[in-house]
Amino acid sequence: MTGTLKPKQVNDIGTAALHRRHAISLEQADSGVGRARVNDQMFIDKLLIKKAITIRHHQAAERILSQAVQAGVYLKSPDMTSTFGGSGHSNRNDRLLMLSRTFRKITKEFGEPAATLTYLMIVEDQPTDSQSDIDTLISVLEFV
Repeated sequence: MTGTLKPKQVNDIGTAALHRRHAISLEQADSGVGRARVNDQMFIDKLLIKKAITIRHHQAAERILSQAVQAGVYLKSPDMTSTFGGSGHSNRNDRLLMLSRTFRKITKEFGEPAATLTYLMIVEDQPTDSQSDIDTLISVLEFV
């Protein structure tokens, strides 16, 4: 047989169950492959989608979550693209101290209940329907 075969494009647009449970956006990578991206995996994402918080609030929450991930407090699936090679980051104790300093500042400014609430909603991903708790979170995120 002569000639060339066209490469098949594979799409990863998710299952019907995934689309029922989450807010999904479809995007196309540079390679032309379509993929589904879950937009509301965490409580802070859902708050952003409902416009209960702004993008700046969400970015502040993402910074806190990133500190928790780097400190090893919040476990996330491994990033296989950065598995090999040195990380160039400081050790785990330094990253734990950075997270600790963030929550110490929150505690000093807003008190222990607000710091605990922030930790639970961002790091532990515990949702709430309490508007006063969400208002407290917004105040903390504006501070951070």
